[in-house]
Formats: sequence, structure tokens, C-alpha cells
Amino acid sequence: MALIQLPSTTRFAVVDALNDDWAYLLSNPPSSISRWRTVHPALRGCADLTDVLAAVRDDSDAALHALLSELGRGDALAGRVVLQAMLGRIVAMANRDRRRRCDEYVTAMWCRIRTYPLQARPVRIAANLALDTLKAVLAEDQAPRSRALCLSMPPDATFDAICSSAVAARTLDHNPTVGLTGQRLISTALELGLIDAGTQAVMQSVYIEGMTSSAAGREHALSAANVRFRCSRGVRRLAQNSRRLLEAA
Repeated sequence: MALIQLPSTTRFAVVDALNDDWAYLLSNPPSSISRWRTVHPALRGCADLTDVLAAVRDDSDAALHALLSELGRGDALAGRVVLQAMLGRIVAMANRDRRRRCDEYVTAMWCRIRTYPLQARPVRIAANLALDTLKAVLAEDQAPRSRALCLSMPPDATFDAICSSAVAARTLDHNPTVGLTGQRLISTALELGLIDAGTQAVMQSVYIEGMTSSAAGREHALSAANVRFRCSRGVRRLAQNSRRLLEAA
């Protein structure tokens, strides 16, 4: 399943979150894979995400080239698979660095995955991603800068759209909209097991109470990057299960 086993510590809390997200993806297979295997020879035999990771291990450059190509076409799931494939290297780098938390490496890796110059550097992709990530993290000491835009989290517009759609659907069905708020949708997602209590609390702080990622991080003893990741993951699950949420809310 390619889950990274670590002691549950604050420095590596983001790895637990990524593993939870990956387990969810494994249990809810995305439809993208069927198209990937028809378009890319390196992924031809892949029936699920476990097979895709195996393809990365077997022929790293070919499989990563295919996934980064899909990411370039707008398929964010492909980038998420690359991140999972690189997670072991991320942990190894973070484990050697006692000054920084693992989420700094995750953030830098995600940014590099999103911006990797595939045409210019089509070989040794995994090694290049790892080295570029290490350089980016170390460079923060000399030139601090925000990577929030690169992460594109939390997606406030998406969350607002989910709430608005739910209210509109209730209206069209002539059902009362009283109480159908963002807070209610988040609570319902928790009740349905779509998100865990930690994600519910963070989403409550960001989307309902209007906290910034940094403020929510201080409130919940998380980094701002971890807050953005949890919000992004939570919103995606709300979007994927909007019908269930509407029926239960």
C-alpha cells in the first residue's frame, strides 16, 4: 500500500495525514487510472493505485514522466501519486534534519512536483525531485518565502460552492434550508466518517471561524502547511460525497 510507518510525532504528523489520505484513495479508486493506462505504455498494466506505485518502482522515469504529463494536463491526482511515490525519500531527508519538520519537505516537494520542468529534465526524475526539494528547504534559511500559492490550499471557493449547491438543491426540492450551513456540512461529514475529528476541527476554524492557516495551526498545534493540507483533503471528500452529505444534512 506504500504507507510510510513512523512514530506518531508532531514533526511527522503530516505523514500520518498523507497516509490516511492515501488509504482513502485506495478504498475509493479514482476513474483516472483507466485513462492513464490507455494513454501511457508505462502504466498499461495498472488496475489501481497500488499498481501505479509498483510501475514507478519498476521503471521510475517512464512512470513518473507519464504522471507528471497528466499533472500538466490538469489531473491533480497524478501529482498526488507522485507525492506518495516520493514520500519515503521525503521522510529520509526530514529524518536527517533535526531543525525542520517533515511538512516543510512535503510542501517543498509538492511545489516542485507542480513545477517540474519535464521537457528539460526527462530523466532521473525522482533524483531531481529529491535534490530540488532539499535545495529549496535549505534555501529557506537564506531567503524565506511563502509557498501558499503553490500549494493552492485551502480551496475556499470550492468549499463555498459545495455549500451553495447544497442550499440550492434543498430549495429546488422544496425542502427547508434552515440549518444547512457550512458548519452543518462539516459536522455531517464527521458523522458519516468522511473526515476525522482533527480535520473537522481544523475546517471549522478555517472555514467557519475564518482563521488563517497560521492562526489555525497555532490553535491546533499544527503547521500552516498541515492545516492547508487537511483543509484541502477535507474539501475534496465533501465534494466527492456531496450527494450523501445533502441527504444526511
